[in-house]
Amino acid sequence: MVGGWGGTWTQTWVTTFGPGSQTCNETWLVTVQNAGAFDGTYQRSGDDCGASGMINGGILVSGEVDVRHRGATGSDCVLLSGDGVYKGFVSPAGGLTAQTAYSVRCPFNRGTLDYSVTATLSMNRR
Repeated sequence: MVGGWGGTWTQTWVTTFGPGSQTCNETWLVTVQNAGAFDGTYQRSGDDCGASGMINGGILVSGEVDVRHRGATGSDCVLLSGDGVYKGFVSPAGGLTAQTAYSVRCPFNRGTLDYSVTATLSMNRR
């Protein structure tokens, strides 16, 4: 896992106003791997996509992977359900696909709005 990764982060959501989606560019720099555990940094960019922070996770010999974003910036939303852990696989060729589902409550006008979200990472080793 050590090294640079690039790809997309896509989220789809449903609210009382209907569905929506967003796709952003995402890059990782994994700087440490000890056995299956890894740590690094991430940056997300694009229209209304600004976020950055730390990532960590684990990978098994089978290619199963868990990824967590930590210290995300750019969100005033509160997590209602789900753990935010992306679960998926890394291929021998270096492609990674992982997904998570969660619910959040975000500020909206003078109140709040709840979102049911599915987010997908599609990354490739650079």
